[in-house]
Amino acid sequence: MDDVWKKCSESLVERDKDMAQEWKDGIDNLLVFAGLFSAVVTAFNVELYRQLSPDPTTLAAHALVRVSAQLGNLQIANNTIISSTAPYSPPKVTTPRWAVWVNALWFASLILSLSAASAAITIRQWLTHYTGKTSSNTRESAFTHYLRYDEGFIRWRVPDFIAMLPVLLQMALVFFLIGLAILLFDLNTTVAKVAISLISTLLFFLLFTTIAPACWLQCPYKSTQAQIFVSATRLVIAAGRQAILVLQVLMMLTPAAIGVAYVLSVVAASICIILAVSPIILIIWSIVSLFIILSPRRRRIRAARE
Repeated sequence: MDDVWKKCSESLVERDKDMAQEWKDGIDNLLVFAGLFSAVVTAFNVELYRQLSPDPTTLAAHALVRVSAQLGNLQIANNTIISSTAPYSPPKVTTPRWAVWVNALWFASLILSLSAASAAITIRQWLTHYTGKTSSNTRESAFTHYLRYDEGFIRWRVPDFIAMLPVLLQMALVFFLIGLAILLFDLNTTVAKVAISLISTLLFFLLFTTIAPACWLQCPYKSTQAQIFVSATRLVIAAGRQAILVLQVLMMLTPAAIGVAYVLSVVAASICIILAVSPIILIIWSIVSLFIILSPRRRRIRAARE
């Protein structure tokens, strides 16, 4: 019996090490990509985030031009030196809409990439602890495997966290490419058309490989995003079937029963709407009350009463 437990324990330990090593290799590849990608996005962000604030060089040049115009239009009247040029006022600088969108997309891309890298480092620490030393007793070693794998990794969905890391990086890549297309479209239309055609090809590839497994069961594109789409599709189909059954049941009822069911559904929907909107109403009422209390007219009335 001890030999059986020994073989079982050794096979479980070997399986755990192989599985953890496979996950570690995948995470290492993701960390390399995330590091290189974050460096590229940061280089682009450094050059473009300045578009969100006014350029001090432009403002200084505008001020110097106005001062020069004032000095060129000096006049002497009644022993007073005056200038016919209007006083200097800073120009109203507005941030281009394309710059706002590009910065938003690129910073979102950078945050997603760094989040994936941070999560990958944390998960790698979990894997190191997972393959740590166990008891020399074969039965206790097998029980430790059960606690770590079945009650630990599976129950706490560690494989799902690992599978989500590539999805975060792909989302970051998509955001970056969309922002790049917007930037190129503002700079040069011809270059933007070429870039958009290539970006569209990549996006179509990602979209097709995500949807295809839901349409063809034998499709081998079993990525994480595809599995999520398949699960969502199944939920929608199941909800649609339930709705059809409910409609069929309602059609079999009498008009009075249908009316009662309608009234109950309206009441339930009204309660849900009230519960959902009540926090918003409370916030608006608090803000309005605060403005009324702090308004000058309210303070004057209160002072007059006192």
